[in-house]
Amino acid sequence: MKYIDTRSNIENKCNQLSLIACKALICEVSTYPSFGLVSPLSSGAHDDMDYYTFLNSTFEITPYFKQMAITGYTFVDTERIFNIIRDIGIECENKMYEATKGANTHKGLIFLMGVCITSLTNNMYYNENFENVQNIIKAMVVNILDDFKTVDSKDTLTHGEQLYLKNGFTGIRGQVKDGLDIIFSHIIKLYEHNDLPERERNVQILIELMAQVEDSTVIYRHNLPILKQVQQDAKKLLKMGGISTQTGRDFIKKLEEHYIENKISSGGCADLLAISIFLLEIKKKFY
Repeated sequence: MKYIDTRSNIENKCNQLSLIACKALICEVSTYPSFGLVSPLSSGAHDDMDYYTFLNSTFEITPYFKQMAITGYTFVDTERIFNIIRDIGIECENKMYEATKGANTHKGLIFLMGVCITSLTNNMYYNENFENVQNIIKAMVVNILDDFKTVDSKDTLTHGEQLYLKNGFTGIRGQVKDGLDIIFSHIIKLYEHNDLPERERNVQILIELMAQVEDSTVIYRHNLPILKQVQQDAKKLLKMGGISTQTGRDFIKKLEEHYIENKISSGGCADLLAISIFLLEIKKKFY
């Protein structure tokens, strides 16, 4: 059932959502140890960006999340909403590259957050429960894999398109087409009532994601065997208790050093960590 909202209340909600998105991005890059990702302590496996690059990018792109949120608060069908936020996303990417002097800090995350934040506001428009957000995400991107149908005829391919041609990986598009099921069905259920300190919780979520996600960033920068090794490392670490045990912390230190030295960075999992943090906070505050 549609709940009638005032314009000022809509603006306020969308502003709140964009600030929670901003917080999620900052919490993600502030997570450490982070297995070769950029953190406050290290640039990890990256030579072209550091912690402050991420902060600069985050503050520049946050206003676009509010635009996307407002776009979703409507009766318009979800596929049309998706086409509108794609255009906003392109503007947002350009602002990111301007802020980072060409470094790709958040391209994948702009796409993910755009879909999530508009699905949330569309869900709020119809006054549905939190679980329905996943259905809206699926409906919004129902044709997302159609992007791959024309890759053979393109002159320039994105990283994701190159991996699809080479390995058949659908990457971030596949995750979204599944309604971000790993987050809704696994991460949120495991961690919404968790009593770990926030930083440690976020490290644990990152490990969970690394154990399960076929991270296209790892494959693009390296190869499939390296991805499989990352997944095995994360599964082994979870069995040790992760960051909650001394054995786990010792193993984390070894992995962190190894990944930085070998330029291994699970960028796709980092994006999903930010979305996990975002959705956990949204569920707590709004549902």
